[in-house]
Amino acid sequence: MKLEMKSKKLKNGMLTVLLPVLFGVFLLLLWRFKALHALLGLNESQLPYLENIWVFIKNGGDGTARITVNVKSTLAVVFLGLIIGSLLGYFVAVIAALFPKSKGVLTVLAAFNAIPVVALAPIMGRWFPQSAQVAKVAIAAILCLVPMSVNAYRGLTELKPYSQDLLKSYAASKTQIFLKLKLPNSVPHIFTALKLCVVSAMIGAIIGEYYISGPMIGIGKVIRNDLKGGRLTSGWSHVLIATLIGALLYAAVLLFEKYTVRAVNAVKTRMTERTVGKRTNG
Repeated sequence: MKLEMKSKKLKNGMLTVLLPVLFGVFLLLLWRFKALHALLGLNESQLPYLENIWVFIKNGGDGTARITVNVKSTLAVVFLGLIIGSLLGYFVAVIAALFPKSKGVLTVLAAFNAIPVVALAPIMGRWFPQSAQVAKVAIAAILCLVPMSVNAYRGLTELKPYSQDLLKSYAASKTQIFLKLKLPNSVPHIFTALKLCVVSAMIGAIIGEYYISGPMIGIGKVIRNDLKGGRLTSGWSHVLIATLIGALLYAAVLLFEKYTVRAVNAVKTRMTERTVGKRTNG
């Protein structure tokens, strides 16, 4: 029975990754053989041919759009926003879980998150006029804050039936309950949030670069300037690069989740058994 469940779980996991990859490859093949142009009635001035984009990427861009520089600039915003937003979101979730009367802050954050990102960009640009980088990081962080706080709160509060009562019956302290039960229980929910956060941070970084004035570097800035200026090969190259980076970041979270959740579950089981054993022997 366990073998069948593992096999089914593995099959579902493979399909989760394989189907999007196959769909992406299918679209690239349509683009490569110009079937996409025929289906949508487009010409090269509207959608550059994929082979031209490949040559551009292989050469690292041109004099006005160095791919490495732009990717590094955007990734710096993505990772800073992801780290800051995720840490703040988890902190809010912990406060809401420890002090139930304060959980209304999650509702406020959810309402704040309803602000469209295209409206958030000029707001952050005005709030942080001295530093475009800070404004862009703030956008990415805000987009990560709500998914992390809501999902982490669920992980900290939605416990297995009677698990908390069991630890209390063995005189476990609040700190022990938090560290040995609530914290490990929140890990799968953290990864659920991170899968949303990496994509949101990427979108936030590109939108911030697109709308906020500042140094002329970054994927979003290049997309805006090159598509407006008629440098379609450069613009579409950066669109494709941004898509690939987002997919790779999402895949990295999936891979990290697979091994981390398994290890955390094993540690959680050992810690709980140790706590119960000590109280029983005492």
